[in-house]
Amino acid sequence: MNTQNDKPISLRWRDKDGSGETDAGVAFYEDNFNEYRLKVDMFPQSRRFYVKPVSVENGNVNYRVEMIDRKQNGKRKTVGTGSPTFTGSIRMSIPPYSQVLVLKNAQ
Repeated sequence: MNTQNDKPISLRWRDKDGSGETDAGVAFYEDNFNEYRLKVDMFPQSRRFYVKPVSVENGNVNYRVEMIDRKQNGKRKTVGTGSPTFTGSIRMSIPPYSQVLVLKNAQ
């Protein structure tokens, strides 16, 4: 995993059918919390997103996507799930969005 929390990692929106990708923002690895902090361009800065490993099944890591909205109660809530790709990225599904958020070369 990337252990430098000051080096941004690319975030991309990917069509579910794989037909295209667009920039989505950047992520930073938070070593002391074992999670990635996501800065997703389409959301206001008051919404903070995090992705962290939560379990391992058959050698594959499962991830949870959490959000904090500082304008509401400031508490974390689960908003999606993630799974690793063969290229070392993390694919995240965040309903109700039809595209998949991809953290490029995370591992």
